[in-house]
Amino acid sequence: MSHSPSTAGVAAEQSYLDGWAAMYRLIRQGHSWSGRERNTCFLNLGEGEFADVSAVSGLDFPDDGRALAVVDWDQDGSLDLWVTNRSGPRLRFLHNRSARGGSLGHRWVALRLAGKTANRDGIGARVEVRPAASDRTLVRTVHAGDGFLGQSSKWLHFGLGNDRALDEVRVIWPGGRAEVFEGVDVGGRFLLVQGSGEARPLPVGRGVALEEGATPAPLPEAGLRTPLSARVPLPRLAYVDEAGRPTWFQPPEDGRTLILLWASWCAPCRVELSELAERAREVEAAGLRVLALSVDLPDDRGKAEELLERISWPFERGWAEGELLDVVEAVSEEVLDPRRELALPTSLLVDASNHLAVLYRGSVGVDELLADAVRTERGPLDVRAAAAPFPGRWVGPPRVHDVLGIAHRLRDAGHVGMTAEYLRRLGVTRGAEGAERAEASSGLAGSSLTLADDLAREGRHLQAIESYEHALSLEPESVPALRGLGLSHMGLGDLEEAGAHLERALALDRADALSHAAMGMVYGKRGELEQARGAFERAVELDAGNADAWYRLASVHAGARRDARALRALRKALEAAPDHLSARRTLAILLHRGGDVAAAKVEYGIVLEADPSDEETTFRLGLAHIHGGTLDGAQTQLESLRAAGSPFAGRLELALLQARER
Repeated sequence: MSHSPSTAGVAAEQSYLDGWAAMYRLIRQGHSWSGRERNTCFLNLGEGEFADVSAVSGLDFPDDGRALAVVDWDQDGSLDLWVTNRSGPRLRFLHNRSARGGSLGHRWVALRLAGKTANRDGIGARVEVRPAASDRTLVRTVHAGDGFLGQSSKWLHFGLGNDRALDEVRVIWPGGRAEVFEGVDVGGRFLLVQGSGEARPLPVGRGVALEEGATPAPLPEAGLRTPLSARVPLPRLAYVDEAGRPTWFQPPEDGRTLILLWASWCAPCRVELSELAERAREVEAAGLRVLALSVDLPDDRGKAEELLERISWPFERGWAEGELLDVVEAVSEEVLDPRRELALPTSLLVDASNHLAVLYRGSVGVDELLADAVRTERGPLDVRAAAAPFPGRWVGPPRVHDVLGIAHRLRDAGHVGMTAEYLRRLGVTRGAEGAERAEASSGLAGSSLTLADDLAREGRHLQAIESYEHALSLEPESVPALRGLGLSHMGLGDLEEAGAHLERALALDRADALSHAAMGMVYGKRGELEQARGAFERAVELDAGNADAWYRLASVHAGARRDARALRALRKALEAAPDHLSARRTLAILLHRGGDVAAAKVEYGIVLEADPSDEETTFRLGLAHIHGGTLDGAQTQLESLRAAGSPFAGRLELALLQARER
């Protein structure tokens, strides 16, 4: 028997996935998983009360802690801690020195279980220790895991306080059989082997082979150099040259370019510019082109020019405006993890193929820059090795940056034309074959399709058609692309071309409800109403939740005065989408036309509650009040229309006067 998930279940799953996506997005933006709160430690005072001893214990580090493991590392009877963090240090050892000094109250015993008929480590066993001079019983259980991402030692540690001797040690093994062990003394470590009844003493004490480390104070953030193991193709970079002409960046065919973003008010920028100017001969000898683009506002550009003249700037110069800054920010957000705000100076080392090789956030020294420029000429394996911050051997392929993510960010920033050009230029990675090539083509096609849908919704059908065609060049049998292409041609009034694309989509997938609905719209515009009715009926047969197809089917029926069928279709539309105002407005009109004035007024009221500015519906509600004999209600609607200065006010006023004269 087949089973389909409920709508509520699918929605809950999607909500859960959206929550995790939002969480990881925040982490990539530099937020802390735990809010950067300091670690805390609480002392149990008994009777349900605890004291915060975080500071006095020395545990209150500002780490972003993940997992905690408890173990008597030096076997002195005091439990030590291992902590892992998302931040640095990734692993921290916290040495418990409370046993030093021979304090009277520090007595303990540690036990390790060994199962025979039970599992080897005694997982699930319960151990009861009863001190001789006390009426209390101490209980511990052996766990296979304890805490988030953590596994503490399987040694069971019992703190005994002032108790000097034990009355009984009892183990209840998995399965329920109890066993009492003899020979357990305070201050020792013992192995309890199932079935032996005798505790086996083990050595106590060992040195800690870790050097004590100081907690360094956080250092101010320095410049960030990010060499890329997999270079990122850059979108189009538009800037204003020193003559004031808009231009596009074109990399030299056989060289590298440093694009430097700076401002006259930025002190580190002035230092970097001066060093580059002083060592211009070395930079030119290395074949490195330098393009300094100021982000100064127009009123401050004079200061930028003065600075460049003062240092005798020998390289190219220009002005960076909003579009270029959006591109650099989109690329930086993809390259940097966690993502950081754009800082000045920011520089891009670009290779001859217009790919980003190194991103510098903050100042970069000329020596480091020249070394990086030389590395850009190396092969892919050398580039990958040079990108690592330390020597070693790669155990997997380098990260491939999500260039589609860059395209999506540019689209979200409103640069639709640039996004379309970028997607068309990306292509499939050279050398990709088989499944890798298919996946890359599918990803590019999907991004082009998403962009085209956005353009179509904005009514920019010519640009949408270009993106739909790009998607089809990558996936020639993409039904969504063919459907979108048909709808955009219809939006331009080219019904013949629209119909051809939609027929091709339906030839590929006769069960595509959206293509049937789109074909119904084309038939309707052609005046072929029976064909339109058939297409819409097929659409809702395939997808009963398509509210718009139900509404358009109702419109065809209403136009042919088949009101009963139209009403049924409208109610189906509203079942699928209660906020479909066009369907609800049409339902009200048909109810009104059919004489059910009371029901019509209810529907008109729902429409106006959602859209109080709908003057025609206000007018129709006024007429419904007149036809229902509630002239005061009509007067209310008339006053609303007068206040809005609506041309419907005169028509409703005349109808109201005529009703009062009767």
